[in-house]
Amino acid sequence: MTVSSKEGETSRGGPSQSTKISDKKDNDAIYRVYSALSFFFMLIVVGFPLWWKTTEVHRESLPYTEISSLNDLKLSFHVNAIVSTLDKSRGEDFIRELKKLFRTSEIYNINFTWVDADRALLGSMKSITDLELSSMSRLRPGEIKLLEIPGLSRFCPDQILVGQRRSIYFSTDASPLRMHDVLHKWLLQEETLVQTMKSLSSQTGERDYTSRYRLPPAEGYNLLVTAVNPDPESLNTSHWDLPQAISDYITPFLDKLSTVANFSLRSQWIYLTPLEIRPCRAPEGGFVLDAESLPQLITPLEKKLASHVSNNPCIQLLVYVPLCSESPLRLQPSDPSVSKYSGLPGYTMGFHSPRWGGLVLQNPTADACTGPQPVLVNPDWPSLAAIWLQQLRSLIGIPEHAPIARASIMPEPQAAVRLWEVDALMRIRALEQLLSARLTLQSLSALLEEISNIVIGKDVAEAVEAGVEGLHTSVEHLASGNLARGLSSARNAFLQAEAAFTDPSLLSLLYFPDDQKYAVYIPLFLPVMIPVVMSLRKMKTWISVLRTEKLKVE
Repeated sequence: MTVSSKEGETSRGGPSQSTKISDKKDNDAIYRVYSALSFFFMLIVVGFPLWWKTTEVHRESLPYTEISSLNDLKLSFHVNAIVSTLDKSRGEDFIRELKKLFRTSEIYNINFTWVDADRALLGSMKSITDLELSSMSRLRPGEIKLLEIPGLSRFCPDQILVGQRRSIYFSTDASPLRMHDVLHKWLLQEETLVQTMKSLSSQTGERDYTSRYRLPPAEGYNLLVTAVNPDPESLNTSHWDLPQAISDYITPFLDKLSTVANFSLRSQWIYLTPLEIRPCRAPEGGFVLDAESLPQLITPLEKKLASHVSNNPCIQLLVYVPLCSESPLRLQPSDPSVSKYSGLPGYTMGFHSPRWGGLVLQNPTADACTGPQPVLVNPDWPSLAAIWLQQLRSLIGIPEHAPIARASIMPEPQAAVRLWEVDALMRIRALEQLLSARLTLQSLSALLEEISNIVIGKDVAEAVEAGVEGLHTSVEHLASGNLARGLSSARNAFLQAEAAFTDPSLLSLLYFPDDQKYAVYIPLFLPVMIPVVMSLRKMKTWISVLRTEKLKVE
């Protein structure tokens, strides 16, 4: 009984020692659970998103949809052609036939309008010069005037005469078909434009002859004129005024092309650079270099030209003074029918290389070579400049015009370029820059969509948007007949697209892909994550124990 009473007293007293220990263990378990939850919350809910956001690559939004839809832009050139005749019915019939002939044009939209010819002015003309001065009505770049001249045979034997400006003169018996050929092949150069469009659009199309020689589109071009004297002790060229010759002959030509591109002129002298190949003796006398040896002539000169003065393409124009032991030196082109500026059939005094430049020979005279030393070499600047200008025409993209029966072109002006040739070059340049800008933007868009960790900064995004806007603006201007603004917008689109594609910020994380990022950060996060994951396992066990006890109580 006594024992029973003591046991009862014990059961009615305070909590036993085992109960206190159990409660303490429960409290420690709860603290551990809360601690694990707090670590999980800070690491997974707060830390991981914060790390992900701070290590995220900054990418401005780009107009991907607009860039992908650039292929749907229909490029066309609107041309205003004014037909002026004495008889209105003949003029309307002439226009009707021309419209039929140009109906199948792939790239041109020509608007023919008729105006009455000035009879008094036509009757007062006495020469071709008066003919040109009479047509000095203000025509915008790209516009054409077709003027009927009764008795055109007084000035030329052909039915159609193309002037130096933007006018075409035709006789009363000129046919619309021949006029279509003149417009199509000479002034509008539609085949060159279509071929350029196909080659640039597919990147696999065959370029025509003019495109292979023409310099690529760029912001500007550097023109470097170099005089080469292989032996200054025996060849006296100290009296040459090379800068003045450039100013007299080349600067007026480039001024006419200021609307097409920006040109910077430089000149230099190179000494002690003889030919590394020995010319052969020609049957007619003197020495000759054949076409196969011309690349060997350029190679030693190219090393000393120092032409890399900017990022713009450089046009090389060289004049080489052969030694008396190699004079007179001539060049034999691959086509034996060529005989330019030499006076001898099958020979030439200069040649040009596609997208590089040209070279001209200035031989010392025989009397100078037999006289006292040093030999005085007098430059024939008009002849040298004539060859240089022909080379520049080919390099810039002004083709040699194929002959058309009963049609002719007035001789080149002193600046060696006609206004309608400048207009044709403006169309070609606008087309090249538009297609190049479109291709660049689409390539950049595909690259940025494929590689997600390339930084897209604000400058890149603004350049891309400006390029897309410039493309649309240029197409609108060209379709409305505003050639000057269309070319300006196309140039801006081209420059903006190139600036975006070559921006240095695009390369900042290009060679740090996601797998490398994970390889760097996993060793940092894994030691921290293991205890957290293990604690989650203990927390799971504790929760399961609580559920079991709850079920027992119930």
